[in-house]
Amino acid sequence: MAEPMLGSPGEDLGLVIDFATKLRHGGNDFREAAKKFLRKTLITLRHGDGTTKAALLAAYGWVGDVARAFVESGKFRTASAPEDVDLEFVDGNDFDHDPSSDEVLAELAKRGLEEPTEEDALRYGATCPEGKDKRSVVFLHKKNLWSGPFGRLRVLVVVWLGSQRKLRCNWFVNAWGRQHYRFAGRRPRK
Repeated sequence: MAEPMLGSPGEDLGLVIDFATKLRHGGNDFREAAKKFLRKTLITLRHGDGTTKAALLAAYGWVGDVARAFVESGKFRTASAPEDVDLEFVDGNDFDHDPSSDEVLAELAKRGLEEPTEEDALRYGATCPEGKDKRSVVFLHKKNLWSGPFGRLRVLVVVWLGSQRKLRCNWFVNAWGRQHYRFAGRRPRK
């Protein structure tokens, strides 16, 4: 049986009532902070489980040529030992403009998140169930950028088209349309 996340039902109800009271009477600052907190999504991925890159790619409905070339290359890093990785997402709407990749990476660091890896992108799209939020997820990382055709640096992006998952590469130098993207970061485990 799973261990309870909080406490008894009475304690849990008390937390909900306290939160609702603060939401109603806490002012705009509290409401904005609560909205940001509630938008957080935490996903746990299992790396190093022996699943091949080919099997993970097969879970996608479509893989772009540049993304496929990157995943199938020797430069694409994968975990050699089993590990669980927690991903948290920064909502593009948390910015008041279309952010650059460097601005997003600075925001990830500010929130205590590490850069995701290319394996995070591959596994996320291949194993995560379809969610309500259909915006594309960008996996920005400077440690292992892929140089696509014409030498431009690329990063992996997971795109939802209905219930079909797509994996593609976008240019690192993009300004990201804040209403269309979420940005993955790794939550360090203690």
